[in-house]
Amino acid sequence: MLKFRQRGVSLIGAILVVIVIAIVFFIGIQSFSAYSEYASVKRVVQQLALGGRDATEASLRNKFQTQANVDNITSVQAGDLKIRKEGSRFVVEVQYTSKVPLVSNVSLAFDFNVSSKDP
Repeated sequence: MLKFRQRGVSLIGAILVVIVIAIVFFIGIQSFSAYSEYASVKRVVQQLALGGRDATEASLRNKFQTQANVDNITSVQAGDLKIRKEGSRFVVEVQYTSKVPLVSNVSLAFDFNVSSKDP
Protein backbone atom coordinates (compact mmCIF):
# COMPACT_ATOMS: atom_id res chain seq x y z
CA MET A 1 0.00 0.00 0.00
CA LEU A 2 1.31 3.44 -0.94
CA LYS A 3 1.48 6.15 1.67
CA PHE A 4 0.94 9.68 0.45
CA ARG A 5 2.39 12.52 2.48
CA GLN A 6 0.52 15.71 2.31
CA ARG A 7 2.48 18.67 1.14
CA GLY A 8 1.74 22.34 1.39
CA VAL A 9 0.93 24.91 3.99
CA SER A 10 -1.56 24.21 6.72
CA LEU A 11 -4.29 26.66 7.59
CA ILE A 12 -2.45 27.74 10.76
CA GLY A 13 0.75 28.27 8.76
CA ALA A 14 -1.09 30.34 6.16
CA ILE A 15 -2.71 32.48 8.87
CA LEU A 16 0.67 33.11 10.51
CA VAL A 17 2.20 34.15 7.19
CA VAL A 18 -0.69 36.54 6.52
CA ILE A 19 -0.35 38.04 10.01
CA VAL A 20 3.38 38.64 9.55
CA ILE A 21 2.81 40.22 6.14
CA ALA A 22 0.04 42.44 7.59
CA ILE A 23 2.30 43.63 10.43
CA VAL A 24 5.14 44.47 8.03
CA PHE A 25 2.69 46.28 5.73
CA PHE A 26 1.23 48.26 8.66
CA ILE A 27 4.68 49.35 9.85
CA GLY A 28 5.62 50.31 6.28
CA ILE A 29 2.51 52.43 5.84
CA GLN A 30 3.11 54.17 9.18
CA SER A 31 6.77 54.81 8.30
CA PHE A 32 5.94 56.33 4.93
CA SER A 33 5.14 59.74 6.44
CA ALA A 34 8.54 59.96 8.14
CA TYR A 35 10.40 59.15 4.92
CA SER A 36 8.19 61.46 2.89
CA GLU A 37 9.02 64.32 5.26
CA TYR A 38 12.72 63.37 5.07
CA ALA A 39 12.60 63.67 1.27
CA SER A 40 10.99 67.12 1.60
CA VAL A 41 13.61 68.28 4.11
CA LYS A 42 16.41 67.00 1.87
CA ARG A 43 15.00 68.79 -1.17
CA VAL A 44 14.61 72.09 0.71
CA VAL A 45 18.12 71.85 2.20
CA GLN A 46 19.58 71.23 -1.27
CA GLN A 47 17.73 74.31 -2.59
CA LEU A 48 18.97 76.45 0.30
CA ALA A 49 22.58 75.53 -0.39
CA LEU A 50 22.20 77.18 -3.78
CA GLY A 51 21.07 80.38 -2.03
CA GLY A 52 23.27 82.71 -4.04
CA ARG A 53 26.09 85.09 -3.20
CA ASP A 54 23.93 87.75 -1.57
CA ALA A 55 22.14 85.30 0.75
CA THR A 56 22.58 85.54 4.50
CA GLU A 57 22.02 83.01 7.23
CA ALA A 58 18.84 84.81 8.30
CA SER A 59 17.45 84.87 4.75
CA LEU A 60 18.16 81.15 4.35
CA ARG A 61 16.35 80.40 7.60
CA ASN A 62 13.37 82.48 6.44
CA LYS A 63 13.32 80.64 3.10
CA PHE A 64 13.42 77.30 4.92
CA GLN A 65 10.55 78.25 7.23
CA THR A 66 8.45 79.43 4.29
CA GLN A 67 9.07 76.24 2.34
CA ALA A 68 8.51 74.13 5.48
CA ASN A 69 5.07 75.69 5.89
CA VAL A 70 4.23 74.93 2.25
CA ASP A 71 5.52 71.33 2.40
CA ASN A 72 4.05 70.66 5.86
CA ILE A 73 7.44 69.92 7.46
CA THR A 74 6.86 69.72 11.21
CA SER A 75 9.90 67.84 12.53
CA VAL A 76 12.44 70.54 11.66
CA GLN A 77 12.34 74.24 12.45
CA ALA A 78 14.49 76.96 10.92
CA GLY A 79 16.44 77.27 14.19
CA ASP A 80 17.51 73.61 13.92
CA LEU A 81 19.55 74.26 10.77
CA LYS A 82 23.34 74.45 10.95
CA ILE A 83 24.44 76.86 8.24
CA ARG A 84 28.03 77.65 7.33
CA LYS A 85 29.75 79.00 4.28
CA GLU A 86 32.48 77.06 2.49
CA GLY A 87 34.00 79.15 -0.24
CA SER A 88 31.20 80.68 -2.25
CA ARG A 89 28.66 78.01 -1.32
CA PHE A 90 26.53 77.49 1.76
CA VAL A 91 26.51 74.15 3.56
CA VAL A 92 23.23 73.44 5.32
CA GLU A 93 22.90 70.51 7.74
CA VAL A 94 20.26 69.29 10.14
CA GLN A 95 19.89 66.26 12.39
CA TYR A 96 16.49 65.32 13.72
CA THR A 97 14.43 62.44 15.04
CA SER A 98 11.01 61.59 13.73
CA LYS A 99 8.78 59.59 16.07
CA VAL A 100 6.00 57.52 14.51
CA PRO A 101 3.36 56.13 16.87
CA LEU A 102 2.27 52.56 16.10
CA VAL A 103 -0.04 51.12 18.73
CA SER A 104 -0.80 52.35 22.25
CA ASN A 105 2.57 53.28 23.79
CA VAL A 106 4.68 51.63 21.08
CA SER A 107 6.35 53.86 18.52
CA LEU A 108 9.22 53.92 16.04
CA ALA A 109 11.98 56.53 16.14
CA PHE A 110 13.86 57.42 12.97
CA ASP A 111 17.10 59.41 13.18
CA PHE A 112 17.78 61.48 10.07
CA ASN A 113 20.89 63.41 9.11
CA VAL A 114 20.43 65.74 6.14
CA SER A 115 23.28 67.68 4.57
CA SER A 116 23.53 69.75 1.43
CA LYS A 117 26.92 68.07 0.81
CA ASP A 118 25.20 64.72 0.19
CA PRO A 119 24.33 64.03 -3.45
